[in-house]
Amino acid sequence: MVRYDQFRKVTGMASEWITASSAKQRAGRAGRSRPGICYRLYSHLRFDRLHEFMDPEIKRLSLEEVVLNVKNLGLQKPVKSFLMSLVDKPRETAIDDAITFLISIDALNDLVRVIVYVHLIEEVSNQCFILFQVLQSLTPLGLKLANLPVHPHLGKLAVLGAIFDCLDPVLSIVALRNDRDPFSVPQKKNRGKFQAVKKSFAGKYCNSKEPCISQLFRLLF
Repeated sequence: MVRYDQFRKVTGMASEWITASSAKQRAGRAGRSRPGICYRLYSHLRFDRLHEFMDPEIKRLSLEEVVLNVKNLGLQKPVKSFLMSLVDKPRETAIDDAITFLISIDALNDLVRVIVYVHLIEEVSNQCFILFQVLQSLTPLGLKLANLPVHPHLGKLAVLGAIFDCLDPVLSIVALRNDRDPFSVPQKKNRGKFQAVKKSFAGKYCNSKEPCISQLFRLLF
């Protein structure tokens, strides 16, 4: 199952037990067209300990695209407050990581607006309250990325490819990296052949996957 690791700040595949609802649904396939038997390779005790349902995606995946889409709606409510008001609340650390990442790629700004309130008390003395409000609004780049159906860091790569007039190879890289890595790392005994194939695609840039992906796309299509 795909999950976001809040400690390593990456999204990857994790091995987990099936949910009880999925197990019941798959058992129904045994008797779909005729009477059948469902064999499960785990005990009744393990089945009783399974989670009833799978966690919703907002609790499992990174939230960069979600934050961009929420900001693009133009809501007056801060994005963190909005996401924490959902029925299925994501982790606060996941929201903070998403906001920090979007600021780092210049999709969000972190301008601070200072609001000063002065209260007059008995016409003699006054009190001054200073509030700091962080304006996490979309930048011009963020507005572009919010309308691209890819992860923000790949969207920024596509925008930069258009700016520097190298859109053709960049779009090939973005398209392939948005799905899955076309290069699967083999076992240690075949690593030498694997590196030789990569070098044949990318030449002197064999330490980077992106030139390999671009050249592979050209050869195939």
